[in-house]
Amino acid sequence: MLTVQRINITDADGKTRLAIANSARFPDAVVHGKIYPRSIHDTAGLVFFDEKGEETGGLASTKLRNDDVANITFDFTAPRTDGIRMIKQESADGQHWQAGFNILDRRPNGSRDDSSQGGQRITLADENQNAQLLIADTAGRPRIRIGVDRNGEPRIETLNPEGKVVYHAGG
Repeated sequence: MLTVQRINITDADGKTRLAIANSARFPDAVVHGKIYPRSIHDTAGLVFFDEKGEETGGLASTKLRNDDVANITFDFTAPRTDGIRMIKQESADGQHWQAGFNILDRRPNGSRDDSSQGGQRITLADENQNAQLLIADTAGRPRIRIGVDRNGEPRIETLNPEGKVVYHAGG
């Protein structure tokens, strides 16, 4: 048996390309060569890095407030932006949960802010037995919602930019 707190997988030049770590040794985020502390603590998992040593995605298991969260993300690289994300979140008592898949817009080229968040465009999720597909405009505003609730009732809605339902079919 091998027991370690962190494993760094490096390329031939010694640059870390993959880190697998417990929560005490989980690497901080690296964006444009600058190191930023993680906003979520007590995270264990793995992080992928490109040839420049910058983060390109990862898999994490953590506590977020009182919820158990597992997340896998793959990033766009120019500029660094979360691209695809799968997430599972569950309350400590198991009463509230969700599992989903998100597709985010890449931030525009030339963007150098330190955020890794692009606009969330597509969300496919099941939350407490309510399944939903949500499609947003380029400003991240929900515009189409398609779902089936826990009672089996289907619904299709379109929304205006302010979030008001302008078309509704079903349930």
